[in-house]
Amino acid sequence: MAAGTWAQGSPDPGAVREAQRVEQERHNDANAIAEAAARPMKRFGEIKSKEQADLQALHRVRDQMIGTRTHSLTRCEHSAWNMALH
Repeated sequence: MAAGTWAQGSPDPGAVREAQRVEQERHNDANAIAEAAARPMKRFGEIKSKEQADLQALHRVRDQMIGTRTHSLTRCEHSAWNMALH
């Protein structure tokens, strides 16, 4: 058998390394889940009031509208440039 070739039925070394990596990730995930389950529930910030949540939603919608407007204007500019060039 030539150097660097594998006998029939032998696993591909890349596949073995990938399987080992996936197994290690599963092990790490299981450890993280077990550690998180053992901890008491923690909150890292205060719960928003209804007014704060409403204001945040309003700003989110405003940002989306500005993005849509900018996108539309850019498309119009590109169309104008294309018409001027052709």
